Amino acid sequence: MNQIDKHSETWLAVTEWAQSQRLEAIDSLIADQDSERQRGKIDLINQLLCLTDTEDDPVIVSDSYS
Repeated sequence: MNQIDKHSETWLAVTEWAQSQRLEAIDSLIADQDSERQRGKIDLINQLLCLTDTEDDPVIVSDSYS
């Protein structure tokens, strides 16, 4: 289990940076510049961005008073 607070300002800054790096890598991949390297970079960034995806997030149940 990871200890990343996905709502922290630090994580938001990391995701902003990672998304911009991912877009640059995609542009380079489309331009056929070091294609294998760009694919690796995209894969690593995708893995980084998925670190906060967990199935352990609590489900909030609200009572229905109807």
